[in-house]
Amino acid sequence: MMPLTQEHEVPQALIQALFRYPVALQTALDAAGVAPHELAMWARRAGNAPDIEKLAGWLSVGQQPGYYKPILEVAAGHLRAGELLEALPVFRWAYYQWRDAPSDAPGRQHDGLKLMALWGECLYRLGQPAGAQDKWLRALPLATDAEALTRLARVIERTGATAEYEAVLLAAQGAALPGAAALWRRWQRLTATPPWEDAGEPDPAAAPPADAPGVPPEGAALAVLADVANLELVCGDQYGYGRHLDYGRLLAAVERLGPVRAKVAFVPDLPDTLPVRDHLAGVGFTVELQRPKRSHGRIAANADAAMGAAAARWASEPGIGQVELWTGDGDFLKVRDLIRQVWPHVTVAFRGFPAGTAAEIQRLAEDWTPIGPGYLLA
Repeated sequence: MMPLTQEHEVPQALIQALFRYPVALQTALDAAGVAPHELAMWARRAGNAPDIEKLAGWLSVGQQPGYYKPILEVAAGHLRAGELLEALPVFRWAYYQWRDAPSDAPGRQHDGLKLMALWGECLYRLGQPAGAQDKWLRALPLATDAEALTRLARVIERTGATAEYEAVLLAAQGAALPGAAALWRRWQRLTATPPWEDAGEPDPAAAPPADAPGVPPEGAALAVLADVANLELVCGDQYGYGRHLDYGRLLAAVERLGPVRAKVAFVPDLPDTLPVRDHLAGVGFTVELQRPKRSHGRIAANADAAMGAAAARWASEPGIGQVELWTGDGDFLKVRDLIRQVWPHVTVAFRGFPAGTAAEIQRLAEDWTPIGPGYLLA
C-alpha cells in the first residue's frame, strides 16, 4: 500500500472510534498495511488532526516490548483529570502491553499493581463496581509486601467503595498477605459505628481499644487543628463545586478517642469563607483568620506557620496526648518530626481527603485517617 499523503481523506470519526479500543485500531492498520508511525506522520502533514497524531504516536510506542509505562501514565493522567471515558481504553491498552512485557522486567510487579488499582478506580467511578472489584482482586497477587497492599487499599478507600473494599480485605486475609490483618483491624474500627448513622451521643462501646495505634493514652486530651483552605479546596475538586465538609460530624468521630480540649480552624479571611466560618463556629471551633496574600497571580492564605505554631503550643500543654492535624499538606510532617523530638509522648495524627493528601502522610498507617464522602454536608 502506498504511504498516506495529505490528499488522503481519512474519516476522523472512524479513527477516533477505533482509538477507543487500541487492539481494533491496530488490526485495522495491519489490514491496511499502515504502520502507526505512518499514520502519525500523515496527521502531522495534514495539520488538522493533532489528536490522531498524538494517539498514533502512543500506539507506535506501545508496540515496543515493555513500553507500557508511558501508556499507564497517560491513563493515570486522564483519571486524575476526571476524563474517565478517555482513561478507560488507555488502561486496557496499558494492560495488554504490561501483560506481554517480560516477567523479569524491572518494576513490572509494582506497575501491575498500580495499573489494576487505578483501572479499578476508573471503573468504579464509571458506575461499574463489579468490574472494579474484579481488577482490585486481580491486583492482590501482586501485593507481595505490606506497603504494596497498603497502596492498593488507599486507592480503594478514596473511591468510597465500601462493599468492594471489604471483599478485597477478606480475600487478602484469606491469602495471608503481609499487612492484611492490620488493614482489616483498621477497617473494623472505622466502620464500627459510622458517624453519619449516629444520631445521638458517641457510643463508648464504639471507641477503639486504648492500646490501639493512634489512640492517646487513657485520660489524655486531644487538640484538633484544621487547615480549612486545604480541606475545602480538595473537597471541591474531589466531590464537586459547592460540596463542603461537615466539620461537626468529623469532630464527633474524633471525640470517640478522648476529650477534645482545643478545636481551632485556620480560615482565609475572604468573603467566600463566611458560610464555612459560621459552620465552624456553630460546632465549637475557634476560627483563626489568615490574611490572604497574592502569590504567582493567585490569592492564597497559607496557614502553615500559624497552624505549626499552634500544634507546638498544644503539644506542650500538660494532659495533651494527641494533636490532630486536619490537612493533606506534606509540609506539616516537619511539625510532626519536631513534636516527636521535643514531646515524644504526644502523637501527631492526620486526617485528610485521600486525593489531596501527600503520599508521605498516607504512609503513616494508623496515624493517618482518610476522610470519606460520609463526612460531607448533605
